Amino acid sequence: MFPRPGRLDAAPLETCGLERRAVCSHTPRLRPNIRPVLPWRVLALSRRSFLIFLLVATLAMNGCTTSVPPHTEAEAIVERAGTTIDILKRREAEPGPTFRSNLRNARGILIFPDVFKAAVGIGGQGGSGILLVRDSRGRWSYPAFYTLGGGSVGFQLGATSAQLVFILRSEGAVRAVIRDQFALGGDVQWTAGSLGSGYTAATTTSVGADIVGFAIAEGLFAGFALQGGSVGRRNDLNTAYYARKVTPAEIVLENRVFNLHADPLRQALASE
Repeated sequence: MFPRPGRLDAAPLETCGLERRAVCSHTPRLRPNIRPVLPWRVLALSRRSFLIFLLVATLAMNGCTTSVPPHTEAEAIVERAGTTIDILKRREAEPGPTFRSNLRNARGILIFPDVFKAAVGIGGQGGSGILLVRDSRGRWSYPAFYTLGGGSVGFQLGATSAQLVFILRSEGAVRAVIRDQFALGGDVQWTAGSLGSGYTAATTTSVGADIVGFAIAEGLFAGFALQGGSVGRRNDLNTAYYARKVTPAEIVLENRVFNLHADPLRQALASE
């Protein structure tokens, strides 16, 4: 007997004497349309795709870690210094030696618009500032860049950063800065002074009346001490800002270079 069409009976196994697997080998298998995918194939990339992915990831990481270009940093310091001067000129609420009166007789000025607690003693970004010098005709020079370091700042009552301004009242004080001999030996105490709440003024003990300092601190402020601070030049910022290698003396004393970007700051210092 032959099997009916469409049926698979056991008779052919007995008739032909073959094993079941031999007969089943001629039987069509039903295979699923979806092939199993190994886990590693899900994340597999072609060589080209991998290289593109690697390039994008590298650029993204570089974008997060690249520091600010020196020219951009220099311009930002000058602009923030102008803001510091504007604040000091507006806030004079108490009697005594004021910022305006000291500025009027200044021979030079050091402005550090962003001095952070962790930056002092390290220098560079966070503790950088500028020096400007006034000539015999009363005109302010273009800025030379410096950093405040080599010491520490003791902040009180939660203040974590400050804006510092040193008014240089003599030729000797200016020369000390330019010759990298400006150092605040011992402790220079800053106490609440002539600028009202949140502002301080004091005369440095290391150089007598040659330098008068003013400070603006964030938050409630009762005073802080600057121990062993020194000022060092930022040659990288000087070069970037003036597009050539130049020394502080060539900038502030010899007037060999200029940058119109600093004119608003110079005008703010010149105005009463």
